[in-house]
Formats: sequence, structure tokens, C-alpha cells
Amino acid sequence: MGTESTAGARVGGDDTVFSEKSLSTPSLEKPGANEKRPFSKKRLLVKVGFSAVVFLLLVALGELALHLMGYGNLEVYDPDPKL
Repeated sequence: MGTESTAGARVGGDDTVFSEKSLSTPSLEKPGANEKRPFSKKRLLVKVGFSAVVFLLLVALGELALHLMGYGNLEVYDPDPKL
């Protein structure tokens, strides 16, 4: 038991995973990579459409869950004839 090696038993494991280059600030190898893209109506419509689809899907799933829990049969009452 006293002859076991503890070289690989350190916390964090292998020290070669992170190099000083990966821990330093990112270098700008491609100067145009961080520039903002110009406004696009098509991209905006795609994002808004995707958001609407996700919203409607969540509403449908909520309605399905409420229906399965017994809240699906809503009684509609006739209005009061005296009013």
C-alpha cells in the first residue's frame, strides 16, 4: 500500500487539459468574427415565428395537462333571462 503512485490521483486530473493560451484573453484571429450582422427582416420574422410556435406549444401542453387533471369540462351557463 505504501508503494502506490499518486501522480494521477490529484484533484483536477491531467494538467495538460488547460494551457495558458486557453486561459488567456481570446485573440482576434479573425477580425470580422465579432462584428454585428446588419438588421435583417427575414431573421427577425424567423425569430418571432419561432417564439410564437414555442408559446403556442406551451399553451397547448398546459391545456392538455389541465384536461388530463379534470379541468377540461367547463360548464357554460345561460345568461339570466331577467337581465
